[in-house]
Amino acid sequence: MRKGTRSAILAVGLLGVLCSAGRSEGGLPPLALEVIPASLQLACGDEADILALTRNTSDESLQGLHLTFFTNADVRVVISPSEARALAPGGGLTWNVHISRTGPGTPGSQVYLRLDYESRAGSGAPAVPGIAIGALDILDLQSEQAEKVARVKIESATDLLEENRPCEILFIVQNISGFPVAIEAITGWASPSIAIKGPLLENKVRLSPGESRIFPAEAVAGDAVRTGEHVLYFETKLAWERAGQLRSGRLVTTHRLKAGVLGESDLLKVLGVPSFLLLPGFLVVTTFLALWSGVKPKKATQLDAKSARFWLFAITLSLFAAPLYPVITDLFGRARNYLIAYGLRDIFWVWTGSLLAGVLGWLICIGVMEGADRRKRRQRARSVPSEDDAPLEILEKLRRLGLGLCLQQADVHLEGLPEQRYFLVGSVPEGGKDLWIIPAILLKWTDSALQDDRVEFTRLVDAGDIRGLGYFIQERTGTENRIGTITLRWDPPGGARKADLGRIKVRENLPSSNIIREEE
Repeated sequence: MRKGTRSAILAVGLLGVLCSAGRSEGGLPPLALEVIPASLQLACGDEADILALTRNTSDESLQGLHLTFFTNADVRVVISPSEARALAPGGGLTWNVHISRTGPGTPGSQVYLRLDYESRAGSGAPAVPGIAIGALDILDLQSEQAEKVARVKIESATDLLEENRPCEILFIVQNISGFPVAIEAITGWASPSIAIKGPLLENKVRLSPGESRIFPAEAVAGDAVRTGEHVLYFETKLAWERAGQLRSGRLVTTHRLKAGVLGESDLLKVLGVPSFLLLPGFLVVTTFLALWSGVKPKKATQLDAKSARFWLFAITLSLFAAPLYPVITDLFGRARNYLIAYGLRDIFWVWTGSLLAGVLGWLICIGVMEGADRRKRRQRARSVPSEDDAPLEILEKLRRLGLGLCLQQADVHLEGLPEQRYFLVGSVPEGGKDLWIIPAILLKWTDSALQDDRVEFTRLVDAGDIRGLGYFIQERTGTENRIGTITLRWDPPGGARKADLGRIKVRENLPSSNIIREEE
């Protein structure tokens, strides 16, 4: 229902009530209801108290007095007390009525107070109901904004907030009105990683017109902060009195601070790292390269901090380090995530962990390389002849080298010995200094040897089956538990050895021959 329609219905109803109200013999009602004051100026949120006063002008006692209200205004009305038992002739009563404005004002807003009562013409006469009406006009009053009453200014010694280095904040409130203003409370809020400490306001403070007051406080960063700009919010609750009515308001003020980690910017600047997010990968790669080139294997690399390949590895490792960091820190008490917030502690752990990761990566690579070298040396020891090898071991190594029984012959002049015939293990290298040479292997049959073994030996030699020949000789060589049918020896004696290429004479007309033959 619209305000205008509601006011019209209220006026018609009021006229009906007045026409039906009881009157005295002289035509005048025995009661009149007076409202003091008759009008109020209220802004939305304002409150005020009024008095409702009545006097019994008749010669009769009035009973059952009950005060109620009806209104077309957005107000809340509390009557205390609302009932009275009796009112003697010539007596008077007052009621306290509390009015509070709950909505915007509209023209013609009123609060009507209705007093119901009963009168009797004499003893045993029937009760005659009566009504008295009083009206209160609600006049609109524009709310006085807090911005026109006081001014708030925030100053700080620096705009950078770092861990373990609190930022001092001065909260300045000035009364810019022409009347006293009370500061009832000052409250501050910030992000979860920043705390506002200090007694902004311990007790209520009253400011005279034009007076200013300073309230000190501190902004303190936690052990993990979100780097970048933060907004601090402050709310100041004010109270003042105007036109005999108490008013209040709130001022919300903001202050901006940049949060950072102590020494982070200098550290990243010295290292040339654009962001803390890339620091783990940078440290891992740099530590690995420093150990690789300076400790072992002391090989120079083409990776440097300005190359794209360097940052390819650094960025990749950094992307893997970010999700691993909360998991690792959770093992030591509390998970931390530097993608959200971080502090000096996180820089220490990231720095230490990255260096250890770089060292661990270097140790793994060196271990793999040394393991590969050991395997190569073992493989080489299994295939390269040595001076201690027996004839059967030489046959096995020739097989591993991919050589057969037929090798190139050469005349070799060893120091202190006449020139003798040897077999060359491999071809003569160009520009080399020496080459392995081996003498011929003479096989001798014992008296217990079978003719079939002699035939099988000849077959294997003619076929060049060095593997089969090795197994054949091994099975027929004597051991502690077995009498052998074959014995082997070197011719000339001495076994395999290295010879200087200058002492080796390879003759074109000297054909290749089998390294093993039967002794006559």
